[in-house]
Amino acid sequence: MLVFRPREPISSRSGVDLRVVANPMIEPEHGDLVHDWEDCLSIPKILGLVPRHPRVRVRGVDESGQPVDFQAEGQDSRVIQHANDHLSGVVFLDRMRDLRSLAYDEEWKQYLAETDIQADESG
Repeated sequence: MLVFRPREPISSRSGVDLRVVANPMIEPEHGDLVHDWEDCLSIPKILGLVPRHPRVRVRGVDESGQPVDFQAEGQDSRVIQHANDHLSGVVFLDRMRDLRSLAYDEEWKQYLAETDIQADESG
């Protein structure tokens, strides 16, 4: 079962903006994979660059047993793929193409801070 909070609020009888999809079937839409940084509660304080489909179609049933069929893109697509991987015992490390991008979050924050300073000084 997938449970996630979409970036765009959905109407919810419970007042909680969570989307529930039981027995999810995830179908990637055509397009190039997008690499972006991911971390995971199962592997705390470590992150890396993970390729994901920018848009997916999601089918299953909601918490009331009603069919759901929707498309997700951007960050919602990434979160859905990440969560769906967990249902198969896959973690983001398994999806990484190059483990050299692995970083502890404190190192990553420092790298970003240094990169921002260099970008500001050059432009």
